[in-house]
Amino acid sequence: MQTRAAHSLRLITVGDVAEMLGVGIGTVRDWCRQGRLRPIKISRSVRFDPVDILDLVERSKAAVCAHGQPGDQSPAHDRAGRS
Repeated sequence: MQTRAAHSLRLITVGDVAEMLGVGIGTVRDWCRQGRLRPIKISRSVRFDPVDILDLVERSKAAVCAHGQPGDQSPAHDRAGRS
């Protein structure tokens, strides 16, 4: 049985993750401390499985869909406020 890492093309660095997601390196490190990302420690280096990054993006999409985007108002809500 192969592991998930065996299916990945390559492990990526903190800088790679930050660049991919358009956030700072500190944000990526915060997400690791919060348990949102699972770092892989190899010797003195930290790497990430790209599949885990895709999972984070999918979880974030699901959270936005469940709660709506900030400032979202349906036309019905807008009309109700102006009656």
